[in-house]
Amino acid sequence: MNTLEFVVFGLLSAVAGGNRPATPADTAQIFAADAARGRQIAFQGTPNGVQACASCHNASGPARGQGEFRHLGGLNQTYLYRQLHNFRNGVRVHATMQPIAKAMSEQNIRDVAAYYATLRPASGARPPLPPR
Repeated sequence: MNTLEFVVFGLLSAVAGGNRPATPADTAQIFAADAARGRQIAFQGTPNGVQACASCHNASGPARGQGEFRHLGGLNQTYLYRQLHNFRNGVRVHATMQPIAKAMSEQNIRDVAAYYATLRPASGARPPLPPR
């Protein structure tokens, strides 16, 4: 296992199932995403009622508003995936994001994370907070 694989497996352990070590299958699952579908969700939402990400975060990455919505463009795909799961599972509490994440399918989460990871970060964007 090379260093990158080791780091990815370690970071994914919490995503994959709490305290158990991440496996190559976990990594493949997270990265089995379609950024084009993620872009569609970001702009249009989903037929089952997932709100378009662009409503708050903007579809191209820079957030709307005066700082109340996070800039997502250029954030790491694994980080975004994990945070959506944290909202879904109640690890992160946010009145707007929790119902949205709960309505997203596993594939929606993968795709949206992949899409925003392809975008350029905002100039002066702050790095993500440490994982919880």
